[in-house]
Amino acid sequence: MKVGYLGPVGSFTHAAMTQFFLTGNEAIQEVACATIPACLRALETKNVDISIVPIENSVEGTVNTTLDFMYHESTQHVLAEVILPIEQNFMVHPDQKETWGNVTKIFSHPQAIAQSQHFLTEDFPTIETYPTSSTSAAAKYVKEHPEQALGAIGPKSAALEYGLSVVKQGVQDLTNNATRFWLIGEIAKLPPIAPRFALEKLSLTVTMPKNTPGALHQVLSVFSWRNINLTKLESRPLKTKLGEYFFLIEAPLEQPKELLENAMQELTLLGAQVKSYGYYPVYSLKPLQ
Repeated sequence: MKVGYLGPVGSFTHAAMTQFFLTGNEAIQEVACATIPACLRALETKNVDISIVPIENSVEGTVNTTLDFMYHESTQHVLAEVILPIEQNFMVHPDQKETWGNVTKIFSHPQAIAQSQHFLTEDFPTIETYPTSSTSAAAKYVKEHPEQALGAIGPKSAALEYGLSVVKQGVQDLTNNATRFWLIGEIAKLPPIAPRFALEKLSLTVTMPKNTPGALHQVLSVFSWRNINLTKLESRPLKTKLGEYFFLIEAPLEQPKELLENAMQELTLLGAQVKSYGYYPVYSLKPLQ
């Protein structure tokens, strides 16, 4: 089974993938993708069977690139969700270990940079940061340019993979930092996984007809009168014109599925476009060592 992930090796996505599939008996072939859209597009072209991508961080919120692709382009389902505790670390080339405070550029994924603002402000208030496609891509770049005084922010796994020195651990702003990852693909593709999951939930997107008065109220009422608990409600621009949005809704499976199915049918009767990504289990992973 081919599994696409946001690479290269050493990224948080790679760590979540390997830890998740390590608990099962299914042999996987890892396929590193340069970007989130590339991971998801590989599913559409049948180059991989499953892709794993980040969908939300507890500090920085939804990964909009993932959500937008799922809404606008994907025909796949969410097969499972895995939650990985996140620790960001500052790393440099071993040649720069003794003088790491003199770095002139810092590289990382935009989410990692945003999650480490206190560290950057206190230790490097004048140094410019440069976004990369993943934290491991940042580590790889630093490794490939030993002649420059560069730093990267990312997991210890990236430092180990690319031979960098971690000179400051836990540089993220909050200690309870965690990221949700979606395993995406066709429903029958996910093999049986050994660990028990904590809960099951449903994710869907809803688009109301244009110029519908009280559209959000109508959406919420469909779930409210059925006593359906919603754990997430978020709007995203439709990318058509200002003021037009779709809604991402998530609901834990605390009640019979029939209630959720009836709610989606009522939304359709109200003229809404409903796109369900399916019911899926949620797994919690261990922190990276």
